[in-house]
Amino acid sequence: MSDYKVALVSHEFPPFLIGGMASHCYDLACSLSRNKVPTTVFCGMSKKISFERVNPYLEVIRLPCLNFPPRFLWFQLQNFKDMLRMLKNFDIIHYVNPLASAFFSLFAKKLKKPIIASIHEVFLSNLKVFISVPFHELSIGDLTIHGVSYPLNELSMRILLKNADRIVTCGKSALQDLKQIYPKINYKKFHVIYNGVNVEEFEKNFDNLPEVNPSIIFYGRLVWIKGVLFLLRAIAILKHELPDITLRIYGRGPLEAKIRSYIRKLKLSENVLIEGYIPRSKLIEKIKKGSVVVLPSLYEVGPFISGLEAMACRKPLITFDLPFTREFVINMHNGILAKAGDVKDLADKIRLVLLNGKLKKELGQNAFNYVKKRHNWDMLIKNYLEIYESCLD
Repeated sequence: MSDYKVALVSHEFPPFLIGGMASHCYDLACSLSRNKVPTTVFCGMSKKISFERVNPYLEVIRLPCLNFPPRFLWFQLQNFKDMLRMLKNFDIIHYVNPLASAFFSLFAKKLKKPIIASIHEVFLSNLKVFISVPFHELSIGDLTIHGVSYPLNELSMRILLKNADRIVTCGKSALQDLKQIYPKINYKKFHVIYNGVNVEEFEKNFDNLPEVNPSIIFYGRLVWIKGVLFLLRAIAILKHELPDITLRIYGRGPLEAKIRSYIRKLKLSENVLIEGYIPRSKLIEKIKKGSVVVLPSLYEVGPFISGLEAMACRKPLITFDLPFTREFVINMHNGILAKAGDVKDLADKIRLVLLNGKLKKELGQNAFNYVKKRHNWDMLIKNYLEIYESCLD
């Protein structure tokens, strides 16, 4: 058993989640507890403070949080006094979700506890990509998430970068962006630790589920920057050659109305199904039944969790060729990279996999082997433990 206690802070945590940060916090918490590190997660989405003992080394404390944007701000304002009181009892404070932690960090320094911050998004880099969105593809929700909320997001980022003793980024491309945007920060306190998956979970539940062929799986938050509109246009090209092709979209978000409009416009009602949000266990089952996973995101901070999960399911992953995807996808070995923003090339790459069973199987197996070797939480957790212990020396 460890002789120090860790607090993880994220307003998102399963089963209440929007994106990858909640999954990341869950996997980190479980990995710490498996290593017998006493860990407590502070998260939101409760009407009153509640306590859940998950195992002897892991506790989840759910706090009140208004269920409308900006949730991360309400989480901090509603729980400020309670959080500062409870954080006194921990040796390490890890702000897993930077937005939900920035204002806490202003006063947490007074506790004289080491502060660790995880960076899952570089907001200026995200904004630079978002401003390229064609006006007719824009949704009000997207504009709010990436544009209107930018000043508050950026302020939160600057506060946390200043107050954190150690900063973890999930990719090298994100670290390079940070160096360009914030050149005065001491980068000796930065560490790159890639996102990961619990490979044992995927191995334990691996079975040869019958594929629904030819079928494509997309999952994630339905926002423009995730690239789903590019994928719809690629399906419109492919359906003439492969009339039985099916795209299943899992997730929710402000772009959903626009997606439905595109489905009608491109006459894809027989080919595209919007399935909404489903529990993680069900999602993994759906991924395993698919032929290929296509996640043409235009911006991530590094190897992103949804892509790693597809690889752990032994499925070929097709993404756009961008700096963050090159950090974990080796083209034509453990996945396929399509030219960023090029719908025809994306369609060509999907066709290549669907019509070549041998290639599809090789890509899937290589993807699994790669994730098991490079992105397994059993390995990644050692990096976090080293950072924690270095702060206590």
